[in-house]
Amino acid sequence: MRNPLVKRLPKELLGDFKKYMIMFLFLILMIAMGAGDLVASFSMNRSFDETKEKYNLEDGNFRLYDKASDKFIENINKKGVKVYENFYKELEEFDDDDGKADATVRIFKNRTEINKVCIMEGRLPKADDEICIDRLHADYKDIKVGDTIGVDGKKFKVVGFVSLSDYNCLFQNNEDMMFDADKFNVAIVNDSFFDNDTHKVYYNYSWIYDNAPENKKEEKKVSDKLLEDIIAEATATENRVDGFIPEYQNQATNFAKDDVGKDSVFVKYILYVLIAVVAFIFAITINNTIEKESAVIGTLRASGYTRTELLVHYMSIPVFVTLLGAAIGNILGYTCMKNVIANMYYNSYSLPTFETLWNQDAFILTTVVPVVLTIIINFIMISKKLRLSPLRFLRHDLSTSKKKKAMRLPRISFFGRFRLRIILQNIISYFVLIFGIFLAGVMMFFCKAAPITINHYQDTVEEQLVAPYQYILKQNVDMEGNVITTSNKTAKKVCMETLITSNKYKEEIIVYGIDDEEFKDLKDNEVLVSNYYQDKFDLKDGEILKLEEEYEDGKYTFKNTGIYEKGTGISIYMNLEQFRKIFEKDENFFNGFLSETKITDIDENYIYRTITVDDILKTSRQLNHSMGDFMDIFAGFSFGFAMLLMYLLTKIVIEKNETSISMVKVLGYSNGEINRLYMLSTTMVVAFGVILSVVLSHILMSVIWKAYLLNMPGWLPYYMPVKNIIEVAVVLFIAYVIIAAFDMRRIKKIPLSAALKNVE
Repeated sequence: MRNPLVKRLPKELLGDFKKYMIMFLFLILMIAMGAGDLVASFSMNRSFDETKEKYNLEDGNFRLYDKASDKFIENINKKGVKVYENFYKELEEFDDDDGKADATVRIFKNRTEINKVCIMEGRLPKADDEICIDRLHADYKDIKVGDTIGVDGKKFKVVGFVSLSDYNCLFQNNEDMMFDADKFNVAIVNDSFFDNDTHKVYYNYSWIYDNAPENKKEEKKVSDKLLEDIIAEATATENRVDGFIPEYQNQATNFAKDDVGKDSVFVKYILYVLIAVVAFIFAITINNTIEKESAVIGTLRASGYTRTELLVHYMSIPVFVTLLGAAIGNILGYTCMKNVIANMYYNSYSLPTFETLWNQDAFILTTVVPVVLTIIINFIMISKKLRLSPLRFLRHDLSTSKKKKAMRLPRISFFGRFRLRIILQNIISYFVLIFGIFLAGVMMFFCKAAPITINHYQDTVEEQLVAPYQYILKQNVDMEGNVITTSNKTAKKVCMETLITSNKYKEEIIVYGIDDEEFKDLKDNEVLVSNYYQDKFDLKDGEILKLEEEYEDGKYTFKNTGIYEKGTGISIYMNLEQFRKIFEKDENFFNGFLSETKITDIDENYIYRTITVDDILKTSRQLNHSMGDFMDIFAGFSFGFAMLLMYLLTKIVIEKNETSISMVKVLGYSNGEINRLYMLSTTMVVAFGVILSVVLSHILMSVIWKAYLLNMPGWLPYYMPVKNIIEVAVVLFIAYVIIAAFDMRRIKKIPLSAALKNVE
């Protein structure tokens, strides 16, 4: 004979269909987003690990002034490396007919031995007028396969999009502060066009170690020795080394790899909090279900059903809903959401194709934990209630605490006392509602604060520049041994060195030695620090700063004596004499210039890097472009989360008070008056929750922002003006207003007969 309890399951599910559907959707959203992000970042990181073997990625590259002789290559190959030609040319790209160059395109032959090409769409070029361009650059310029672009006065048909394994980040120069996929492009042409084209050839060579170094410090030693050998060989053959980039310093191959997956840390934090919210919601939902079903439970217990049978019965639907939500969430996470997250990375970097891989951590975090949590919470809550006697269930007396007198309310109006009593009776539900609003507020603050902070940084960055133009030299003497000078009257010599912090964050610190009156009184190891350095690490006056060389053994200590208001980025400042003494340089040493205007009389071959306002803004522009999609998705998720949570918890409050609402209807109260009693109570709680949320979210966001950016290079001080804080509050309240419309309809539908169902 079929168990009658099993027959009740469909009825119970349909009876609370909306509530379980909300829980179901909430779980799907949470699990799909979490699984999608964790799986996408895990799969991409694994793809990076396999790039070396799959595409035979270089261990470094160097560029010569002239083509190397066969003897040159033969001699270098004896130094523990295998050298390959990787020549390129740089031409102007024209995407329209306005006559102005739109980008610089670096063209290569198809590489079949080293740094192999990943074809993202289309095919490789066969004819002289065909070209394959970088997929991300094509997205920026809205170029499609089959379109025509101009390259240095010649029309080319775009026959494919590619990702070059040595250019997953489009850095034109390794010294650039940020890549620029809009103004720089890489492309593949056929061998015939490349060989016959008369433009300058850049004689670039890539190498692969015979025995790869074990770590970066070892790699630096090996690559430094290789550089000495290459310079010696170039000098012997009347050639010149114009560039040298070992793999550990190559931003074009390392930047994306270092960035992908960092967002997963933030997503994990959010998932942990969401799981806690799910736990609260399940607890309230189960408690409400047992109260509604108390008479049925009492009857079943009196009829001989055991506690275990009822425990299994009432655990079945929540566990089933969680399992189904987890299954569908994982399916969506591994398909749709994984692609959404991957597209965000593809929108920032020139990544090759990747294969979706099973991620055990994602499965445990997004599936096993919620399911186990559901089982544990249901088991504890239901077991505790089922210890009561059948008579207590039949009487709806489910309180496990001793009876206490009703709380004495203040002498206010009847409606005021009634609303206060409703709030007190549903205090747990309202507490979770406020917590949920707070969580949604934090997520919305993050979505708002990130672009606002970046835009504020763009508006104020000029105030944080030590000089409008900074020039870092490769050497301070020219080929004839003469000291490099400039006739620019605003230029002054400067010494610069790069160190890292000795703490766990390993932040890169630029050390400046400047001949300026502001630094004349600094003695020994005393320094001034930039605003950003002080803000990021909460430095105090007199604090000792411990810095070290990243790839050498040098260690340094400095004493912070104040802030240099014009400090650039994360940096410290001292006078020239101090710098030369501390870093053991000769008395005339310098390696750069600071200038108020552009320097035009120094040969570019001697300049290692030029830093201007535009170079710094390039970073923020790229961040805005990269984060835009992620922020939009996350903002939508936050709004949806707030609405689902409000809908579920306000529904529980109304269901819990269904008999009372029906009773006041019997007493002649209109729907409008009932809304004043019940809806206004919830509205007051939500209004309080929204105000509390935005205040606490603003405070917490500044803490989270700092904690999040502490693990990332550079610094963007948190900025959120009052008007934007108010915008978040308005959006949260709009979410409630939408839900309140459904709640008022629900109250209107409660029948008068509901008051007669419970005779007590």
